[in-house]
Amino acid sequence: MKRVVLVLTLLAALVATRPLTVSTAVDPALVGQWSAVLPWPAVGVHSHLLNTGKVLFFAGSGNDELYTTGLRSVVWDYEAGGFHKPYTPVDVFCAHQSFLADGRLLVVGGTETYAFTGLRTTYAFDPGSEEWVRLGDMSVGRWYPTSVATGSGRSPSTEARCPCRRLPGSQPA
Repeated sequence: MKRVVLVLTLLAALVATRPLTVSTAVDPALVGQWSAVLPWPAVGVHSHLLNTGKVLFFAGSGNDELYTTGLRSVVWDYEAGGFHKPYTPVDVFCAHQSFLADGRLLVVGGTETYAFTGLRTTYAFDPGSEEWVRLGDMSVGRWYPTSVATGSGRSPSTEARCPCRRLPGSQPA
């Protein structure tokens, strides 16, 4: 344990004593750029960079009538500047997400009601088709769950009010 602390201390000292380089480049491809606000089709409560380079956003429900009436998810192709709006089958607000080994985004639980009731559903968002794919149901609904994709392809999920269970259909095909 003492060796680990010593090594971490030496690494921290090395990083802290290195000079900080500040870029003065003005090329937006190198340093980014600020611009006017873009019109956005959904509030990005949840957002994920997909393996296609596009970004998936999905909104909350019921918090802002202008943006969240109905269930919404949006795939933003920032290079082309466009949006794809896939059909969103359930209220995935208050769900948990983790990427599977094949690049799909596993989404477990969500909002059934705002009386602390979660959904039993599990979905995967397929970056290739840019659509939601229904997987199996969990034995109980989960609101604000936690899920972890493991090396074996399983994704156990838990919530404070229910025990940990394996998600049906969570293993990549």
